[in-house]
Amino acid sequence: MIFKWTISRCEKTTLLKKSELKLGNGEDMAEEEIRDSHAEVTITIHVTMIKNLKEDLMQKEKRLAKVSDEKLQAQNEIITLQSACQAAKWKLESANSAHAKELKILRVDFA
Repeated sequence: MIFKWTISRCEKTTLLKKSELKLGNGEDMAEEEIRDSHAEVTITIHVTMIKNLKEDLMQKEKRLAKVSDEKLQAQNEIITLQSACQAAKWKLESANSAHAKELKILRVDFA
């Protein structure tokens, strides 16, 4: 609200000063006021830029949160795969152990 008021005030004073310059009333003062008006416009632009940067930052934070969620999900999937691999490894070791016992028995039978 305040910034909208500043913009309209700025536009109004700029129009006033242009008419003063045309009339030739106090040219130095009018130029100084125009500079002040320009400063107000510049401040308003900076405020707009800050708002745009803030919105951009919020969007980037949302994207970062999404990426963080995806990273966490990927880490959970990796843990699940590691658990499955470990279980498969144990089954393979168990099968190898049983197979080795069979081979041992076969060797004993043939020896």
